[in-house]
Amino acid sequence: MADVDITQAKTWGSEILTSIDLNAEFQNVYTNHVSKSTAQSITATKTFTVAQTFTATYDKYLLIGEARLWSDATNGCLRAKHGSNPTSETDGKIILEG
Repeated sequence: MADVDITQAKTWGSEILTSIDLNAEFQNVYTNHVSKSTAQSITATKTFTVAQTFTATYDKYLLIGEARLWSDATNGCLRAKHGSNPTSETDGKIILEG
């Protein structure tokens, strides 16, 4: 993966699209893509803004792959369970704050 932003290979006007130009655009994407199969590093500052507040409860958990995360309000902690849905608020392992 190249450490550059993807930009168009050609600025288009009224030209006719040729196979050479189309192949150049595709090669640009292939060369500068982010692969899911290899480790990636973010070297720039990225800012994420949350537009909605979400409270994860055991019946409305946050799913990340096979991991389910939710708030255990009874005990004031975050819990996780891998592979199956939680059956109660306390069904799962406590995630310790560090």
